[in-house]
Formats: sequence, C-alpha cells, structure tokens
Amino acid sequence: MRGIGVSLALLAIVVAGGQQAYGATHVMKDHKGDVYAYPDPESPRLVHTNEATDDITSVRTTHGAKAVNVAIHLRELPRTDNVALVEIRTSAPGHPAYLALAARTDGYKTRVLTDQTGSSKLRCKNMRVRFDGADDVVRMHIPRRCIGSPKWIRTGAMVMQDGPKASDSTIDVAGKTVLTNKWLTYSPNLPLSSRVHVG
Repeated sequence: MRGIGVSLALLAIVVAGGQQAYGATHVMKDHKGDVYAYPDPESPRLVHTNEATDDITSVRTTHGAKAVNVAIHLRELPRTDNVALVEIRTSAPGHPAYLALAARTDGYKTRVLTDQTGSSKLRCKNMRVRFDGADDVVRMHIPRRCIGSPKWIRTGAMVMQDGPKASDSTIDVAGKTVLTNKWLTYSPNLPLSSRVHVG
C-alpha cells in the first residue's frame, strides 16, 4: 500500500475493456529507454534509467460511439505496484479535461475518474480497467457519457512503477523523452495526441 500511496501523491502533483471497439483511432508512439526514477517523492530528483520494465512503447486511443478505449503498451508490464494515468481533453467549451487513474498492488486494485484538477471524483458506471500481463498492456474503457459525450478528444498517458523502496520508483510519460525536476514540480502537462473524433 505504501507504493500506491507514493504514486497517488505524485498524481496530485501531475494534476479499455475486453470487448471489440469501433471508432476513430490514434496511436502515439513513445521512445524506448526514456523511463525516469524519482528517488525522493517529497522532493523529486529524476534519474534516467534504461533498465526499467514499465517503458511505454505506444498509446492507442479509440473514440467509439459509446466509449473511449485507451491501450497503453509497455515493453514489459510488471505484475504489481502499477499506476497508470490517462488525461482526456475534450471538445466542450474551454476544453475541459478528465483524469482516469488505475492502480494495483498486492491484490489491491482501484480505478477512478476525476475532473482535471484531480480533486473531484466523478461517478462513472461501467468504467473498466484491465492490466493485461500477457500482452503487456494497460487497457482503459471509459464510457463517453462520463466525459460529456464530446465530438473529439485528445489523450495523454503516463505510468508509474513502485519498487521495494521509494528510491526504486519509476515514471514514464508517453510522448516526452526528457523529464526534468522542474517539469515534475511545477504542475506538468502531459503531451497530448492530435484530435480523435468520435467514430
């Protein structure tokens, strides 16, 4: 539980299901070997590492008539202590964003949808998350009605892995090769995909 607590604290700073999906699709590629360690969650000091397994290779977003499905593909999906975060920015006036979070550790699993500040938990019936170890993918299924049934969306994603010690924790952000302490500390924005219109 300590590990998930560390990652949820990081989420505060950072402020798809098994069925077949149809709709417009976008794939964001991510560089390999761009995982960073953050030894001290209270005062992050990012350290590049080429040995971490939770290395995002791509993020596939499908915007269907009823749901948004996001698949975060990794080089290798660790069996436990994973946190995945997806930002969904929408076409509504002001382009509000939603944050979908999934976490698991030692048999404990959680999933939640919040507003863009991460402070207000939203009710989202039928939101689903699957940690697919066979294919090394984290799949999120978010019904469109939970995010205002937008005409188009833009998505960004990141994953975190908590090790036995806080100093073993790692982070990878899709579409961002270089992470800096300044970026992490001052309310960073996730790189977003191009617009994915409803299919």
